[in-house]
Amino acid sequence: MKARSALLVFVLVAPLLYTPVDAKVVETTRPDINFNLSAPSIASICSRAQQTADRGITGVVAIPTAKRTFTNTVQVVEDTQTRFVETVASAVFLKDVSPDPKVRKASLECTNSVSNYRIRLGSRVDLYRAYQAVARREKLDA
Repeated sequence: MKARSALLVFVLVAPLLYTPVDAKVVETTRPDINFNLSAPSIASICSRAQQTADRGITGVVAIPTAKRTFTNTVQVVEDTQTRFVETVASAVFLKDVSPDPKVRKASLECTNSVSNYRIRLGSRVDLYRAYQAVARREKLDA
């Protein structure tokens, strides 16, 4: 139950995915749920979403400290996370509603993988330091 509650908070609250470093503000919408995903497609969606998010985050942490801004650091990470959540929404939701046990199993595995990915992302010291640099540069509360 805790995992479902945490995932619900994650899906509803967390923003997300791939945005180039020179990002613009991303308008987000409620993700459409695809109820017809196969187990292999769920695994693929989950893996590709994490790889795409990693590319966005890697671009952010590569920005030199002197060039960091809220827009090219914090906003890009938030947009990346938003797109990530939108990308995996169907893949993680199907564990609760699919009549196919293979789809439910793949969806649960994706949910666990997404959760672990988010923990790793939140534990990145380089990303924390990037946020600190922005806070110092733009005189934000760190």
